[in-house]
Amino acid sequence: MLRTLLLLLAPIALTGALWSALPTWLPDLGADTRGALTGALFILLCAGIATLNQGRRLTLLRGELDELQARFHDTEEDLLWARRELQSLLEALRTQAANRSPAPERALNEARAEVRLLKSVATQLDKPQRETASPAKPTEAAPMLRPETLDGEGTRQAASPDPARALTAVREALKHDRIDLVLQPVVSLPQRRRRFYECFSRLRDAEGRTLLPKAYIAVAERAGLMAAIDNMLLLRCIQLVRRIQKKGERVGFICNLSPNTLRDTEFFGDFVDYLDANLELAPSLIFEMSQADFAKLDDQAEDYLERLWQLGAGLSIDGVRDLEFDAAKLAARRVGLIKISANALLDSSPQEVIALRRSLAQAEIDLIVERIETDAQLVELLELGIDYGQGYLFGEPRPARLAA
Repeated sequence: MLRTLLLLLAPIALTGALWSALPTWLPDLGADTRGALTGALFILLCAGIATLNQGRRLTLLRGELDELQARFHDTEEDLLWARRELQSLLEALRTQAANRSPAPERALNEARAEVRLLKSVATQLDKPQRETASPAKPTEAAPMLRPETLDGEGTRQAASPDPARALTAVREALKHDRIDLVLQPVVSLPQRRRRFYECFSRLRDAEGRTLLPKAYIAVAERAGLMAAIDNMLLLRCIQLVRRIQKKGERVGFICNLSPNTLRDTEFFGDFVDYLDANLELAPSLIFEMSQADFAKLDDQAEDYLERLWQLGAGLSIDGVRDLEFDAAKLAARRVGLIKISANALLDSSPQEVIALRRSLAQAEIDLIVERIETDAQLVELLELGIDYGQGYLFGEPRPARLAA
């Protein structure tokens, strides 16, 4: 009120001065005309002051609105995460209550399930090779592994093995348990808190050198060994989750579910039984497959995924090529996460991204943008309101003992 009165003093003073000065400036001006001019000036001054005051208020309101929007976004992100954690916890508690068994019986069931899993992998290693490369001649002096390199973590990597010896190295790594688990973080944005870890496998030769995946994958696929490698990755994931849970930490682990594993009904059935006997592990596991593989699942694989979901595990889709997917249908098939590359998202229009995020939010599916490599990409993505990110900008894949 006082501020308004003070603002009115200026037009009153100016109009008063004009009223007094007009007889001197224009002596022939009548009293009525002088009153009209003075009144018009007063009205104009009051209108100008009101406009300026309104503009100032609008500026203050815009600032408050921007601050409220920022707080709302942060609160929304925290609520989404809390909701996900609460749902996982409730599912785990329901499952435990429905399947609780005496401790000795449960321990026996766990042991039996783990033995079946290991036996399934061992059976795959004992199968005859479908195809092998021609063995090297005894007189050849070429080494199995050519000059080694160092990866980003300083680990020795064996480069360019010849196919026959690479196959031998893969089989030896599987038989002698030389498979390492490496983790890459998935962070919430913009805080960069670590919310998940994606799991990858790395094989080592007898000298401790890491085998480059591009050097052995084709050979292993021809020999029918990729199923064993993928299945060992799942075993490593659940072993890691068990260790992490003993420390009281809660974080999700995204583990690739390959077509090789899905086609191996014996192993995958035993794997689901294993999680059924270890109910506390499933809520920390998120199984991931490509968009193309997910579209080709048969009824048996769908049944397995339904059982995993009922145990509390999550499901993620990556390798997204087609952004014109139906989020509601994915949610109906238990998908809770979807990963899209930064380039694919940035190549889309802002309107398309907004529509995509809205459809995913309505279906309660979280979006992770992967392959974020630069700060410039991150700035653009933050402007689009992205909640989760993954890529070398936030951390390279590192051995589980260092990353977690």
